[in-house]
This record gives sequence, structure tokens and C-alpha cells, in this order.
Amino acid sequence: MVNKYNKTVRLISVIWGVFCLIGFTSAVYSAKPAPVVSITLPIDGSEIDIGEIIAVVVAFGPDETGKQNVKMIRLEIDGVLHDTYANPANIKEGTCQFTVDTGILGIGEHTLKATAIMAQEGTGHESSSTIRITVVQPTPDNILKKLENNYSKIQDISATITDTSQVGNSPSKTTIRDMVMKSPDKMKITSPDVTIITDGDKTTIKEPGQEPVTLSALDYTVETTPSQMDYFYHLKEFMEKHRVEVVSNEGKGVYILEAYPVTEEKLYSKLRIKVNTQDKVELYNEIYDETGKLMYRKETLDYNTTGGVIIPTRYQETTYFETGNIINTA
Repeated sequence: MVNKYNKTVRLISVIWGVFCLIGFTSAVYSAKPAPVVSITLPIDGSEIDIGEIIAVVVAFGPDETGKQNVKMIRLEIDGVLHDTYANPANIKEGTCQFTVDTGILGIGEHTLKATAIMAQEGTGHESSSTIRITVVQPTPDNILKKLENNYSKIQDISATITDTSQVGNSPSKTTIRDMVMKSPDKMKITSPDVTIITDGDKTTIKEPGQEPVTLSALDYTVETTPSQMDYFYHLKEFMEKHRVEVVSNEGKGVYILEAYPVTEEKLYSKLRIKVNTQDKVELYNEIYDETGKLMYRKETLDYNTTGGVIIPTRYQETTYFETGNIINTA
């Protein structure tokens, strides 16, 4: 009888011990919840022009106990593994970045899923963040809007410009000019031989020993037509005055556009504009006369970022004449 009792107590103890072990294991396991993860860029629901190279930024952190770090971040696009990021063991939280070429994705909606995996893998030790983006065919308005968003941030500027000018095969001439600009349409350029003041739709040219000459918008030469060709500060008005087409998509956010004036007063027959939407900068613009002949070209040679704004720092202007071209480099 005693032996039977002892066996019963022993059996109950074993069963109770198993239940306690299971309970303890579950408690330990549940004390290690999933990590923190979030896709911060691009924004969920974003529309992105095809051909752009985008950065997918993922923020991550340890589980809420802070005892386990993220081991790996995995990025999937439309259910297919795109890339992985191995997190250093000593980094508890931070961000990582993946590069995605939308030209490969194709036009349409796409799902981006980032999964953070803890050092100890298994159910409950990983979590995911999912967003959707739509890759679209770029429109002229969207392309130029990226330029406007950058250039319109360039407000009040003062600079000293070293200008090298050459007419035909003649020796080059270097001129130092001071420029002061107040957006959107006020500018003053001062050099030893001329002062040019632009104020809205009027430009005044002052040369030493001569009376100032004031030009209205319709009198402007190709170098002084900011209001009619202003897609940096007055994009809406520019689009109303022109029929704009995308004529080339060179990939990686580089496009060539052509703009044809639709107003009665036409100073040119066509503008040709090359844009880098990744860097939000104009690479060149060209002006063609009424016969379709190239009159003027301005090319950006270099640019840098200052205070979050991309500013051209070197450019070259060429004005084309039958007797020879004038080339200015600044």
C-alpha cells in the first residue's frame, strides 16, 4: 500500500515537473519578443518614376528586453529576396540601406518587405515591415517639378564668378563678375565693363559712359529671358506657355525634354532640357531659333550640396553665331 502511494506521489511529481519545465521554457521564450523594424524610406504609397535608383532605408532595434540584437535584415520585393544586411553584433539599433533600380521592377505596384531576424532565429524572434510603391511612367511635369523643388530653395545668393570668354578662335578673355540674386526673379551682375540688373520682367543694362538700356520681356536676348523660360521658380506658368514632351529616358533618372512655345510671341522655336532627377539638377539646356538652328547652350559642369540644396558650381555657356561662337566658362 505504501509502495503504491509512493509510486503515485513519484508519478505526480514527475508530471508536475514536466509541466513546470514547459511553463518555465515558455516564460523564457516569451521574454524574448520580436525585434523592432520599420521601412522609413520610401514612404508607403509613393509614386516613383521608372528608371530611378531609390534608397530603401530600414530602421531596426533589439527586442524590448534589450538583451538580443538584430542579426540580419532581409529585403524582399514582390516576395522575392532582393538583398540582405548583416548587422554587427555590437550594434543594438540603427538603420541600413538597400539600393533598388525601379527600371528593373517595371511599371506597376510593388511590395517591399523588410524582415529583422534576431541572433537566435525562430518563431517569435523576427518581425517584418511592409510598404507598397507604384512605379510610373514619368511625365514632363513630374520631371521638372523635381528641379523646381530643388532650385526654388536657392533663395538669396551672392557669389564671385570668374568668367572665361572666347569668340571663335580668338584668345580667351577672363572677367571677374560679382552676382547677387534674390529669388525668384531679381538679380544683379556687376563687372568692369557692364552691370546687368534684372527685376521681374525688365532688365537694365548699364555700360560705362553710356545711357542705361532697359529691355522688356519681348526685347530680351537669349541670355536674358528668365521669365519666359523659368521652370525653376514658375513651373506652372511655364507649363501653360509650352507643350513639353519627354523625348528620351537614359535611365537612372536622366531624361531629355523638349518644350515648344504655344504663345503668340515666341523668342525661340524649342527648348531642349536634360535633367538628372536623382540629383535634382539641370545638366544642360539648349535654345533653338525659329528655323530650328541651335542658338544657345548652357551646360552644368559641376555641382555640390550646400544645406540640403544642390547648387551648380561650374557651367559653360555657348552662344552660336555665323561668324563664330562665344564660349563662357564660369
